[in-house]
Amino acid sequence: MYKETFFLLFAHEIKDILSGLGNYLYLLNNQGLNSKENLMMLQKLENEFKDHETYIHELLFWAKQKRTDFNHYEKDINLKELVECIIQNHDIINTSFHKNILFQNHITNLNLKLDQTLYTIVFKNIIRNAIKFSEANSFIHLKATIINNEVISYVSDNGTGINLNKPTDIALPSNTSSSQQRTGSGLALSLCRELLKTEGGEIWAVNNLGKGITVFFSMPIYQ
Repeated sequence: MYKETFFLLFAHEIKDILSGLGNYLYLLNNQGLNSKENLMMLQKLENEFKDHETYIHELLFWAKQKRTDFNHYEKDINLKELVECIIQNHDIINTSFHKNILFQNHITNLNLKLDQTLYTIVFKNIIRNAIKFSEANSFIHLKATIINNEVISYVSDNGTGINLNKPTDIALPSNTSSSQQRTGSGLALSLCRELLKTEGGEIWAVNNLGKGITVFFSMPIYQ
């Protein structure tokens, strides 16, 4: 089950990466950009390629560790710094920039021992989901707290919200719809749920009282 889940997630990531790089190549080939604009676009393409290359190497290395002994692969990390790196990733910046969405990182300098790559996979996919369902010119809030030797992280937006019968429905691999009929397959979050299970983690969500939704996920802190 783990192997199939990782394969689906990896394919999902590659699809998104190729889509983004394809957009850059289309602009370079079809928009009649001048030499300065071409140079800027090539620089963006190079930076994004480097970001994705690093991420793919991390995913494959993490998968190799899991395959050989299925033990957790933990690192000492500063959670605030890690989350800052995640939201500065080019694909996150590009998608949030087009909707003028700003991030509020409320995470303090928590120094923890976590499975860093798994944390990054889950956090990136939750942020992408938040951007997709958020209104333009809005904020996404990022927070984390420690409870009973687990870190509970959450991403809160003030978008349209999602229909939920119960909190864990956010990670069901089926269509979810917002009040404005925007849809998503739920595939990425359902795969994240399966991967979190390998570390004893969970993912769930609640609609905010005012507007939007908050997605939570838990992961164990290792000694």
